[in-house]
Amino acid sequence: MWLRFARRTPIAELDSGVAVVEGRVVAEKRLVIAGSQTRPVWLDMTVEVYTTGSRARGRAMWIPRKAEQQIVAFAVEDEGGRVWIDATDRSRIAVRGGRREIGSSGKRGTSRYVARFIAPGDVVRVRGEVRAARKGEGAGKALRPPEGRPLEILFRKAGDAG
Repeated sequence: MWLRFARRTPIAELDSGVAVVEGRVVAEKRLVIAGSQTRPVWLDMTVEVYTTGSRARGRAMWIPRKAEQQIVAFAVEDEGGRVWIDATDRSRIAVRGGRREIGSSGKRGTSRYVARFIAPGDVVRVRGEVRAARKGEGAGKALRPPEGRPLEILFRKAGDAG
């Protein structure tokens, strides 16, 4: 993915056009993973159910039952400031990488979740179009999906919870 090698712009120097920023995730709102202490800003989760084998169905295995992807708006912060990440149109956001968590979600251990997520404190690189921040997003700038392309978010490394 070219975003890994793209030249980044310090947040303090954001002006207009398309830019790549890198920094630590800062969040006011967070998502919930049932049965977990993790509170991410982006979540790609699959719930699987364990089925035992039978003659008709074959061997025992985990079968996906539900998949969902969620995101809440968050900020990316570097040494020069913060930029708001516009997450209003989930269909125009592409995320690469993330941390992974697997956990039990059923009373008898017959279901589990497999989650890929980005949490506050993690370091990400984001490519988007610069715009002025709206009321409620804080002062400064925001990044939105560029015309005809998705807002790209690349997970760089896990950070301390923030």
